[in-house]
Amino acid sequence: MTVVPDYTFADAPEADIVVVGAQSGRSPPYLDYLRRMTARGRLMLSVCTGVSKFAQAGILDGKLATTHWAYCSQLAALAPRAQIEPDALYVRTGRLYTSAGVTAGMDMALAMVEEDWGKTVSLAVAQELVMYLCRPGGQSQFSRHLQAEARDDRFGQLELWMLEHLDKNLSVEQLAAQANLSVRHFASPGR
Repeated sequence: MTVVPDYTFADAPEADIVVVGAQSGRSPPYLDYLRRMTARGRLMLSVCTGVSKFAQAGILDGKLATTHWAYCSQLAALAPRAQIEPDALYVRTGRLYTSAGVTAGMDMALAMVEEDWGKTVSLAVAQELVMYLCRPGGQSQFSRHLQAEARDDRFGQLELWMLEHLDKNLSVEQLAAQANLSVRHFASPGR
């Protein structure tokens, strides 16, 4: 199968919405296209690490942005004059939207549906997609939970329990009891 575009970036018609993903190009004509669309006030969206294309085009300067938590420091290096929000699922600065990861891109899209069409329509879309209308918290909670879940041992389970019970007594004695260990064994450096 051959895919042939109708336009190059140099002669592409204006778009109302430009969506940039992680695999988007980085050629000078592509970056010029992003700059042109931004200058003309188009709605600009990035999903996950696609925001790096906005950074390379210089359109993040002075703006709030986010990306996947594992790439925030790289984005900060690419866009030193941007304000990087490492815990947000998505952020909006004017007509520029950036999201943390692929599923956070879905959260962002749902928020945009609510903005344009209202809460009733966005709730119907969320129900159809079987997703939260608005997920609670930021991306750090998900990354810590996933790291704890990846550990297949007693302490990974304990870490998950701790994350879910931050309002409880988390003394060494309580943690040892939760892990079914004596305090001495729990605190032992040789475990």
